[in-house]
Amino acid sequence: MFRIVAASTRSLLSSFSSSSTAAAAAATAVAAVAPQARRPCVWTQTPCAVVVPPHHRALSTSTTHSALQSSSSTQSSSNSSIRMSAPVYINTENAPAAIGPYSQAVVANGLVFVSGQLHSDPKTGQLVTEGSVGDKTRLVLQNLKAILEASNSSLANVVKCNVYLKDMNDFAAMNEVYAEMFGTTRPARAAVQVACLPRNATVEIEATAVVNK
Repeated sequence: MFRIVAASTRSLLSSFSSSSTAAAAAATAVAAVAPQARRPCVWTQTPCAVVVPPHHRALSTSTTHSALQSSSSTQSSSNSSIRMSAPVYINTENAPAAIGPYSQAVVANGLVFVSGQLHSDPKTGQLVTEGSVGDKTRLVLQNLKAILEASNSSLANVVKCNVYLKDMNDFAAMNEVYAEMFGTTRPARAAVQVACLPRNATVEIEATAVVNK
């Protein structure tokens, strides 16, 4: 009887030992796997290519250099134009002197800008009050002509006139002499009545003309 019990006891111990070994092996396997399971996921997918619109693409080095050279050339041309358009102030003794802080005319960039002229005596600068509207208009245009000639231009080169009348009823008389003085030349023109003119003049005319080549 004792032998049977002893044999049973050894069998149980052997079985327990085998179970413990198996459990230990299982625990070791779990321990080996567990750290890997706890590692953070790493995104390994290759990102998609980004398509950049043509107008957002960087300029190539050669294109950039070309753009800079073009900009430099434009700037140089602009500076040259500025130098070419430097104004030249005209003041001639053959026409009435200016009665204010201005020039008789200014030449700039191939154009002559003549200040408004009155029917003033070119020698004394005094306003001529005697005579008809036609006579006064002729004197105005003679003064204008003298300034244009001093600016290397002429009535034939006039491209625009502005006529100021104290009374629009004088338009016809002014227009007759105006047509006579300009001949076949027909510059653009505006004619208006104003409340008052300097020195209480009857007519004033200003002009823009092209310089002779």
